Amino acid sequence: MNSVEIIKTFAGFGIAFVLLPWLILPTPKSARNTLDVLVINFLRWIAIVVVVTQVLAALRLYETTTLIILSVIACYWFKLRPMGVDREWFSGLGERISVRAANFGDRFESGEVQVSSRTRASKKNDTVDLRNGDKPSRRDSLPSVMFMLILIVPLVIVLGISYYLRVKVPAAHVSLSPSDNYTILTWTKLLEQNQIYTEGIYPHGVHAILALWHKFSLGLDTADLIRFSGPLMTLLIPIGALFTVLRLTRNPGAAVFAAAIFGIFGSRAEFLVPWARQSAPLPQELSLGIAMITLAFVAMAVTSRHKGHLWTVGAGCFAMAMIHPLPLFEFFAAGGTLAIGTGIFTKGGIPAAMKTIGAMLLGGLAGHIYIPLGLLFGKALFAGIRDLLPFVGTASAADAAAEQSAVQEFGQNAISVGAFIGALFGFFGGFVMLATKRRTTGAMMIGLSAAAVVLVVLFDTSLLGLPAFYAIRIAWIVGPALALGYGVGLAGILSVVPMRVGIARAAISMAVAVLAIFVFGARFPIDSNAGEPLRVDTDYEAISVETRKIMRSSENFTYTVVGISEQRQRVLGDGFFVELWVFARDVRAQDAVRPGYELPIPTEDVYITVEKHPLIALDLSEGANNPTNEYYRTEVKRGRIMAITYEWAETYRRYHSDMTIHYDDSNIRIYRIHRTADFKLADESSAFKDYSYEQGELFNSGPTIEQVLGK
Repeated sequence: MNSVEIIKTFAGFGIAFVLLPWLILPTPKSARNTLDVLVINFLRWIAIVVVVTQVLAALRLYETTTLIILSVIACYWFKLRPMGVDREWFSGLGERISVRAANFGDRFESGEVQVSSRTRASKKNDTVDLRNGDKPSRRDSLPSVMFMLILIVPLVIVLGISYYLRVKVPAAHVSLSPSDNYTILTWTKLLEQNQIYTEGIYPHGVHAILALWHKFSLGLDTADLIRFSGPLMTLLIPIGALFTVLRLTRNPGAAVFAAAIFGIFGSRAEFLVPWARQSAPLPQELSLGIAMITLAFVAMAVTSRHKGHLWTVGAGCFAMAMIHPLPLFEFFAAGGTLAIGTGIFTKGGIPAAMKTIGAMLLGGLAGHIYIPLGLLFGKALFAGIRDLLPFVGTASAADAAAEQSAVQEFGQNAISVGAFIGALFGFFGGFVMLATKRRTTGAMMIGLSAAAVVLVVLFDTSLLGLPAFYAIRIAWIVGPALALGYGVGLAGILSVVPMRVGIARAAISMAVAVLAIFVFGARFPIDSNAGEPLRVDTDYEAISVETRKIMRSSENFTYTVVGISEQRQRVLGDGFFVELWVFARDVRAQDAVRPGYELPIPTEDVYITVEKHPLIALDLSEGANNPTNEYYRTEVKRGRIMAITYEWAETYRRYHSDMTIHYDDSNIRIYRIHRTADFKLADESSAFKDYSYEQGELFNSGPTIEQVLGK
């Protein structure tokens, strides 16, 4: 089952973020090769998607039909029209096809058509006669095949292992972790339903990306997309390290080594990154991946001074701000250093560096446009974004104390020291390049080495004197970027290998990279646990599994689930839902014993979930100011809600034949009521419709479920 879902996830990504930009966006003039084209269009497309999706949702036009129409128009305007495809071209299309078909038939009958692996003999120089002593074309020779294998095989292995380490945990669970995933699930579904900022102003970039991704994921359930998109999103971090090192050092082995450092060994505690975050589609990690990729274009904008690179840098910063603004801090520090460091050793590079930094700042500033626009339309800031603003954080005293304690343990460690040593070797290699008249590569290597030094300094966030809230999160985004120091360091060591060696140089580079990966792995073995649980579950696995089964076995909106908030987020858009705390508040024991009583819910099937042992992964009883935190994140009140629901359901089942036990195990029980619903009765009843909340008003007394069950 998981293999099918993973394939659909990859297919959706390929269609939405590789095929569509290739069909719609013009080929960037700043690109030097096909890889540049794909990466540049990817960054620009992300910036377009996060804007267009939210605008269409605000206008209530985010529909598949709208997307198809806009895609066709954009494809014609930006791709086909510059190629000369106009009305006359279409009018003569049929005639051209018929003429070519007739000519082909004539040639086939006369025996002129031959099967060939080449498209045409236009490539006269590709036609060789070995009998006359000609040499085969280099493109068809064995060394060229070997060259591609040398480059591709290690890369595929490194990225494959990196992806596996990230996907193996979500593949083993239907429930989502961390709890942020359920919020992402909800907001992605709401965007697809043309609802935006329903809970306040927050950067909806990742939700816009997932909404488009879901449109092309071949019918994959949104919750499953959330499960499997996370590992693919976070894979952009090692891919970003690979691309930046490859483009700035021209050394494929160094690039693969950089990708492996955090891709394979990122679970090490020394990186200060909670490894569980690498399995989730979290905005901060996606924004960091985009930052890692965009760094390459900062240096190229300085050395080539092509305006296209400035647009790409601006688009990358814009996308980061729209997804999650925190990685911009790291990007401005490292990117600014990279631009100036490269510019110092490039003719006319300082003015170009200033322009590049200007593009970074303008893109980042423009990406925050959603905040004033949201405020203009009367929306308030979401609590999550308020936490990012000085002096208005809402963290509890316990959380603040825990974060402050964690910061005390920060500082340089063996991995950051290794990145610093790598930067020193990078400087060495850069100056070797300058001495051998490879000035462009040398300047970019020196700039990248300087950026790596800045990242090492930032890694010790205790030196910044920031509140613990900021210090911890900056460490989360700086740790993965240390891989750049290792990549440029290996490139510096290999700079002594002459460029003219050709394929042998690539083979040496890859051989040294593979050896370096094994040496690093021997010193820092893979640690899948990283000193803390991989998952923080907020609901039982069985609840997620059974809720998904209910959704798949029922027609949309023919059933109602009564349960906890994680079930509401999963069912949203597919079925009806009643919060368990509302259900427990409104049901009455005397109704359950009446034979003629019908639960006033207007669906044929009603599924009621009860936990026998309340699962409290996050205890938010201190300062709980919303129903989810007060009723589901407080052990006693969650237990009382379960007790009320359990006693009512058991009483109802004793007196009514339409209720059965749908699922039962040692931790949960799900009841099912199957009947012909009375729509008029449900419409006239006031039960389960009032969701108003008053802090501290309900469930202040009574037994918990474990007391009721005597366990």
